[in-house]
Amino acid sequence: MRLRAQNSDLSKVEIKKLNRQLRPLIAVLVVMVLSLLVMLGVLSLPHLFPWMMERMGEGGALQGASSVRRLLECCRIWYMLLLGTGGAIVLALAVCFFFVLRGIVRAICRFISNHRHMKRLEPLWLQESMDTLHQLLEPDEVGQLVHEVERTSPSQEADPWEQPDTPPEPEAPTETAGQAYKRLSSECAAQLVAVLLLLCGIPLVVLTTLFPVLMLRETEGLQLYTQVTEDIQLLDAGQVDTFTVWLSPKARQVTTPGPWSASLPTPLTRYGAIGPDTGGEWVQIYVLPDLDFSLDPEALYNENKSILWNEEHAAQYQVSCTRNFHFVTGIRPIDPPYVLEG
Repeated sequence: MRLRAQNSDLSKVEIKKLNRQLRPLIAVLVVMVLSLLVMLGVLSLPHLFPWMMERMGEGGALQGASSVRRLLECCRIWYMLLLGTGGAIVLALAVCFFFVLRGIVRAICRFISNHRHMKRLEPLWLQESMDTLHQLLEPDEVGQLVHEVERTSPSQEADPWEQPDTPPEPEAPTETAGQAYKRLSSECAAQLVAVLLLLCGIPLVVLTTLFPVLMLRETEGLQLYTQVTEDIQLLDAGQVDTFTVWLSPKARQVTTPGPWSASLPTPLTRYGAIGPDTGGEWVQIYVLPDLDFSLDPEALYNENKSILWNEEHAAQYQVSCTRNFHFVTGIRPIDPPYVLEG
């Protein structure tokens, strides 16, 4: 996005200054495109979770770790990238916004300064225009000028010794009031164009900044990162929540918790758990595929029956899961006594 002079009134120096003022607008557009591409790449990261979990289990610090531990690590990487990308975008656009505002202030100041000079030059320019008109309208002046040129021009019979040895040096052209007025007028027009273009960059900065801010706010990115970090620390320390519950037969395949994960593969099975240990309220728990767990069809929990009826007919399960994400690390029916560990 470069301004080009349509005539010679605008100097190359002024063109460079105007182009330098519009560079922040170019930076805004570049940051917008790059931020959208990066955010799309980060949001598609959960598609790689199975591959990442497999690579983590083959080597490194998580070799031999449980699938829940590896899934939590993948989630932490995802949330960390979301927070880092959003913060980097906001910081880059804040810098661009500062330079856009600075360019607007400079363009307005230069416009005011040039406009003041134009006001001072306007009477001189009008006087030059009137003098030029008088010279064109008076033929005697034209004839006198022609006679003067013929009289002072050298003839063919002139003595060559009377001619100067070297031609006189041409005088440096001086800028007349009319030329200065036209140049300043071109500069003022270019400054107004620069201001208008820079003003267009402000809504672009605001909209692009709001995108990561609203995304992190609506998806609670910082809260998710804090929760998954806490779950990893507790799981590494061997501290998981254990409670005895009934499980709802309404199981559902779901995706990994996080923003824009509805279109991703569904590696988790969500169950509703309720019991005295949950305070009589439903709690959602998530079972990974490798746990190989299914409900006992002969002893399902019935929501339409009383607690006493379910205590006699429905099977209870002892569940161990992480505190915040409720990823199940172990589950076993209380009767019959067998254990399925993941």
